[in-house]
Amino acid sequence: MLIAVYNLKGGVGKTTTVVNLAFASAQSGARTLIWDLDAQAAATYYLRLKPSLDKGSKGLFAKKKGAFKEVCSSEIHNLYAIPADYSLRKIDQHLKNQKGFASAVKPLSKAFDAVLFDCPPMAGAAIEDLLGVVDAVVVPLIPTTLSMRTFHQMKQKLAHPKTLPFFNLVDRRKRMHRDICEYARLNDEGFLETIIPSASDIEKMGLECAPLGVFASNSPLVRSYQLLWDEIVRAAF
Repeated sequence: MLIAVYNLKGGVGKTTTVVNLAFASAQSGARTLIWDLDAQAAATYYLRLKPSLDKGSKGLFAKKKGAFKEVCSSEIHNLYAIPADYSLRKIDQHLKNQKGFASAVKPLSKAFDAVLFDCPPMAGAAIEDLLGVVDAVVVPLIPTTLSMRTFHQMKQKLAHPKTLPFFNLVDRRKRMHRDICEYARLNDEGFLETIIPSASDIEKMGLECAPLGVFASNSPLVRSYQLLWDEIVRAAF
């Protein structure tokens, strides 16, 4: 199962989504891989891994194993990662004259039950190539007018038959957040039912360098991410 977590808009919680969904998947017994494609290497940081690729982003698409050679074990059972580094800023350039993600993910699909891609907030050849390979695209959105506008633009330009948006970092004290969530529900925009609220525990992930389930196992958010993951799996297949 190949899942891209993507939004053209930054600051919507893509990386925290990837890490917590991957933790939920790993906890369910699935061998799970995070492929960090963002040059900022935030997912790599959350998993306490070194932000370094042996041959840079160019080596990810090498004929012999490529990305598979970069797989690292994390401190969490069943959870692995391909780390990111700054060379990923040139991934579009390095993808030229290569077989791309279709070839790179083949050995990964055989070795892992679930592969989640932490995508950078950008559009380009690499993103288009990746979206042509994955089973589903999970789109976290904060319920604001600009976030919804970007989502509609993205759907038109980068269409995928399994686009699964959900509302993230929702503050129900804000009327706009409540109104936009209700608007999406009434207009059947295809949003997943699970909503992830804004919470200080999510911000603490940067201090703890770990998924929520590691340092805040009693938080209701851990259950919310498990429900979200279960919903994604059902919707993707």
